[in-house]
Amino acid sequence: MKGDLRLVSLDASTQSDLIDRVKTMASQDASTYKCGDYLARRAKDISRKLYSCCDSHDNSMLDMDDMVDAVCREKMCEWSYRVCDHFGTGREIVAVAFACLDRFMDRRNCDRTAFKLAAMTSLYLTTKVFHTQRIRLRSLVELSRGEFEERHITEMELIMLQTLEWRVHPPTIQCFIEPFCAVLTRSEHQIAACIQQRAIFFAELALYDYSFVSKEKPLIAVAAILNAIEG
Repeated sequence: MKGDLRLVSLDASTQSDLIDRVKTMASQDASTYKCGDYLARRAKDISRKLYSCCDSHDNSMLDMDDMVDAVCREKMCEWSYRVCDHFGTGREIVAVAFACLDRFMDRRNCDRTAFKLAAMTSLYLTTKVFHTQRIRLRSLVELSRGEFEERHITEMELIMLQTLEWRVHPPTIQCFIEPFCAVLTRSEHQIAACIQQRAIFFAELALYDYSFVSKEKPLIAVAAILNAIEG
């Protein structure tokens, strides 16, 4: 994670390092930190239940009513950004937290309440892992307005770490934007910095959209840069 905007010069050594770095992150994104389309998969599972067992129709409908959807995820993403802005935590923390959250959801079935708890826990866990401005556990409990207690978050933290096999350092879209933007240093520095800043803004917007969850982050980074250049 990068807290400050910075551009690097492309001498031979730096270029080689950037290539190796991008290859490593792309490999991790395509394997260890890859996430599937868990919402579509669960929707199909619910549909099969509806058609396979007529006498359980009412229970299946209740499952659908409490099923996590893209709107739930978008609301928690917006909430997470507001919390990070309030506590002065870097906004890329939200990208890391949701990379962990989405992979957790890809492996575990959760209703909306459990999803909300997992989203809060991801944010808390990520601030600890990256040693940023930490969000206190008590503060998150207060923000839940009595819905969760401290023990709920600490218990969910352990469950998530075990589910994710302690792999909580995913490459984000922002991680790819910096090396990709390095080639722009051949142009005017101010313009290149503006393009990188705009690209990061587009990366933050992309996090809201569930349709990008299963897409390759290097491709999203390139699209963000191209949109920034057009702007």
